[in-house]
Amino acid sequence: MFDVSSATPGYKLDIREPGREITEPYTRQPYMSVHRAEKPCGTAVLICPGGGYLGVCDTYEGEELAPFFNSLGITAFVLRYRHAPESMYPKPMEDASEAMAFIRANAKALDIDPGRIGIMGFSAGGHLASVISTQWDRPEFRAGTRYPGVCTRPDFSVLVYPVINIYEATAYSDTGVNLLGKDASRETKDAFCSEKRITEKTPPAFLFTTGADTVVPCENSILYYQALRAAGVQGQLHIYDVGPHGIGFGAAYGQTSGWPHVLADWLIYTVGKSEK
Repeated sequence: MFDVSSATPGYKLDIREPGREITEPYTRQPYMSVHRAEKPCGTAVLICPGGGYLGVCDTYEGEELAPFFNSLGITAFVLRYRHAPESMYPKPMEDASEAMAFIRANAKALDIDPGRIGIMGFSAGGHLASVISTQWDRPEFRAGTRYPGVCTRPDFSVLVYPVINIYEATAYSDTGVNLLGKDASRETKDAFCSEKRITEKTPPAFLFTTGADTVVPCENSILYYQALRAAGVQGQLHIYDVGPHGIGFGAAYGQTSGWPHVLADWLIYTVGKSEK
């Protein structure tokens, strides 16, 4: 049995069979890299990079974020989930759900508080994170799970220029097609417009986007935030003036580059950062 506590920084962990060597592309063998903080505070985050459900941008929306979270004492996991054209719904959701279950099931060995495990997503990865945040209990997301009794509800979410309404509020409608297919019914489409699935059980959310994003307009984040308010769920929405879609941490975009510090404050005061 693989001892997860021995995982070295950046270790590639097979989601379905922990300890198995990664020998295939993640589109066939999904995995997540593990980045443990030197002084863990007990919080963890699963990062879902974007890519329109046609790829995974795991550098500037994944691996490059780990040092930031580790500096806050947060253990970070970067997910490589299956996607089109080889895999469509529900494969990305299966991978994110199993990753959440693994983290919670192994929380003690990883110095993680099982009640402080969040999910973060960028663009289509933001859609994935929002679906897990609003529909974590859908049975089809748990197909073949190794952890059938483990709850996969995130304790918080961070949604970065996320796709929320996959057909109506984004110019990037290919995201919905790549996930559900071009012939998906209206009922199916509505089921994965996350602003329509928020309830009082949805975890608190931090949303970041820009008004200059023409690929996934800020209206997506506004819809999610408004639905959070209507359900009485805590949330913060930050819309900056400048910065195109896919800016990651936005280091070259002036004032916008400060948004990770705002996120850090939110994490400290909303999720907690006390030493274990």
